[in-house]
Amino acid sequence: MKSINYKAESFFLLLLIIPFIYCASVWSTLPTTIPTHFDSLGNIDGWGDKIYIFMLPIINILMYLFLLWFANSNAQKIGNDFLRKNFYKLRVINTILISALALGFVIVAQLA
Repeated sequence: MKSINYKAESFFLLLLIIPFIYCASVWSTLPTTIPTHFDSLGNIDGWGDKIYIFMLPIINILMYLFLLWFANSNAQKIGNDFLRKNFYKLRVINTILISALALGFVIVAQLA
């Protein structure tokens, strides 16, 4: 099993940290309660404490760590090249989408 390429993974570290930095920078401007859920028409149907803005960045980190662990722990069983290439792509897509979603969630919370 190959060791983790820390230079390549530093890209992910940056993508995982940006939402936390943004959340911390706007913390004082957020209202006490923020929207946490929307219906199919985009109407707010759930509210929560502003600490919930950290929920998506935490989920993003957990999913990233799971995908990294899964690819490295099962590389011998399924095939090194297949898993490394495809799980790398999956980690890129997952990290970018959830980071963007987390940033969008904070922007919506600021507007509410």
